Amino acid sequence: MDYKDLIRKVELFGLSSALLFTTTKAIDILDVDGNYQEFAITQTIEAKTKKPKTVQTYYKGTKIVKSKSTTTYQSNGKTGKVVVVYYNRSKKAYQKVTSEYNKSGIITKTTTIDYTTKNKVEAKSVTTYNSAGIKDKTTKVKYNYNDNYKYSTTTTITYINGKLNRGATEKIVVLNKNGNLSSTITYNYTSSSNKVIDMQEYKKGLPILMYHRFYDKELGEQMIDKYYFDIQSFEEEMIYLKENDYYFPTWQEVQSYIQGKIQLPKKSVVITIDDGDESFFRLAKPILEKYDIRATAFLITSLVDDQILIEHESDVIQYESHTNDMHKKTCNNNLRGAINCVTESNGLKDLHTSIDLLGSNEVIAYPFGHFNNAAYNLVKKAGFKLGVTVYGGRVKVGMDPLTLPRTSMNAYHYRSLKNFIELVSPYN
Repeated sequence: MDYKDLIRKVELFGLSSALLFTTTKAIDILDVDGNYQEFAITQTIEAKTKKPKTVQTYYKGTKIVKSKSTTTYQSNGKTGKVVVVYYNRSKKAYQKVTSEYNKSGIITKTTTIDYTTKNKVEAKSVTTYNSAGIKDKTTKVKYNYNDNYKYSTTTTITYINGKLNRGATEKIVVLNKNGNLSSTITYNYTSSSNKVIDMQEYKKGLPILMYHRFYDKELGEQMIDKYYFDIQSFEEEMIYLKENDYYFPTWQEVQSYIQGKIQLPKKSVVITIDDGDESFFRLAKPILEKYDIRATAFLITSLVDDQILIEHESDVIQYESHTNDMHKKTCNNNLRGAINCVTESNGLKDLHTSIDLLGSNEVIAYPFGHFNNAAYNLVKKAGFKLGVTVYGGRVKVGMDPLTLPRTSMNAYHYRSLKNFIELVSPYN
């Protein structure tokens, strides 16, 4: 797009010297999402070259925000590059947008960089355009700075005719602080307002299913919240897995699979249940034992004791840690799990208490799925070999063993047995 095409109104209000004059222009500028943002702009222009030297841009309206814009022209007079830097109330840059144009003045690339209050790059988005100036692809990398780099998320969107029409795709890749893969998922757009998981891509890897609590509607029980799962549907799923010869790997086998040391049967799945709710012991555990299906229950060990573990000892159920007493939201204004902000000494004491009671530190489930560098390091120092989160997706070779994704099986995600079969089916 030619820079001149953006100008809506021009008012010449005075000459400052024989060589310079100043104009005020009201300009409509499209942001990276195609939305209009209106500015009042003051330019200092060389009368001899008719090209702007500096441009000071101020938001119109009530927002106390301003930005500085610099435009570079090409030798043919067409716009070559426009750089706009936005400042907050403290006069610190929080966003920089660079638009680049070809010799015909058609936009070819837009780069948007978002900064934290400490001037770190929080996100970087690059949109490329085809020869007609229509959006082709956007790649956005977002970094999390809760505790230095917790992880980075890369989202790549491929457009159809510049829009999220049928055929457009969105791929999300999550890397942990070490740069290792934590999760990946691909969506296919059916329309601009609807996207569905690319199941062929999703099916590459090992599914770990995550359940929480259960209810029996035949006993008049009801679903209290989204984490409650109908026990009749659960049994139907387990019957399907058993009758279709699914394999239930051990955690040691999962670790070897991630390391690329072994291959698992194509029809493999891991069953996990979080929290150790009474409904698990009363309703789900008997079904798992009935069909001889290996599963792991992640227990909050402050809520259980030796007697409960002895009473519920099982040949198919493995009990692992959900921490001892850190399954509570006490971090970040009570929004995140305690493991994210506990002191190292208290955190290790908690984990070792849980390990001692269960007699295992093979795998841990982060409370609420929340983890940062501090939580990650605590789990690693406590000697855990594997860790599971609530990120969606399947486990793949090369993933970080301490940040493995799982598939949530709560009431909002489950629709039918057909839906379940799709979630656990292997890639063809």
